[in-house]
Amino acid sequence: NLTDNDSAKMATDKGVIQGYTGVAAVDAKHQVIIDAQAFGTGSEQALLAPVVDATEPYRDASTVITADAGYHSKAGLEHLDQAGVPAFIADNGYRQRDPRYAGQEHHRAKDDPLYDKSAKPTNTNKVTLFDQDDFHWDRDNGTCTCPAGKRLYGNGSNCVINGLMAIKFRGTVRDCQACGLRDQCLRKPDQTKVRQVAFFSGKAPTDKPDLITRMKQRIDSALGKLMIA
Repeated sequence: NLTDNDSAKMATDKGVIQGYTGVAAVDAKHQVIIDAQAFGTGSEQALLAPVVDATEPYRDASTVITADAGYHSKAGLEHLDQAGVPAFIADNGYRQRDPRYAGQEHHRAKDDPLYDKSAKPTNTNKVTLFDQDDFHWDRDNGTCTCPAGKRLYGNGSNCVINGLMAIKFRGTVRDCQACGLRDQCLRKPDQTKVRQVAFFSGKAPTDKPDLITRMKQRIDSALGKLMIA
């Protein structure tokens, strides 16, 4: 921005605008704003740490930090954990896990009964890509066969992907580049040389739940529901 280099482009319901994200920290007990800052970013996820740090002079042993899902991130939870700050930070899925919100979709505004109900044109040329179920994994022999009948070769047997144990397979350049099913197999057939596929076998072992899981458990507890309500 030629006039304000510290501001940021922000996506809103009115389009992209230039501006700041304003964040205020409030003492809920005394109903007093104890910190207010403006940040040149359109995302709140990275702002939990600096705001929590700014409240340090006002916190005591009984202080608990709460924030909505906009501030939920792994980096933010790690910062709280390292600082030893007790907190309840909601995640995007907590309402789906809370039975108190069951059926809330029935109370949303309904479509105008006079809206145009004629059939909308569909993209009949859209290609449906092969997914994991279209590949045959022979667990006993440790082999994988693609929809074209070609063999894929293992390139990882004890991988952890998003907390899940997985075995990965990869096609060969020889088979994939000459295959007539490339458009159905690769999202970008003009750029990607070979197809890769992973099969999952369960959660990866861990000594203790990760920070995100632990925070979800805290939010889902009776106290968490009270703090976030």
